[in-house]
Amino acid sequence: CRVDVLESPTHYTVLADLPGVPKERVTVHFDEEGNLVIMGSRPERQLAEGERWWEGAHERTADQFERKIRLGKDANQEQVEAKYENGTLEVRIGRSVPQKKSIPIL
Repeated sequence: CRVDVLESPTHYTVLADLPGVPKERVTVHFDEEGNLVIMGSRPERQLAEGERWWEGAHERTADQFERKIRLGKDANQEQVEAKYENGTLEVRIGRSVPQKKSIPIL
């Protein structure tokens, strides 16, 4: 799967091209190290009666994939939205705003 990552001051956007992968076969989660993980699988084409693969031209096999994407430490795992349309997965992750701390002078 091909992936682009965009960033703005308020969020990250991850775009993943997943052609031929049904939405039901895609999962998105954060691992224990805070990486965004995109997993999925492409189903095998079922041959009709009398069909067979032409020798030397069977490249589109069923397979599983996993992509780990390291985002900034400010990625907020509680502010995540994902949508899947026309073979493209879009995951939007909010960014935590750093809190300015006032340090008292003694």
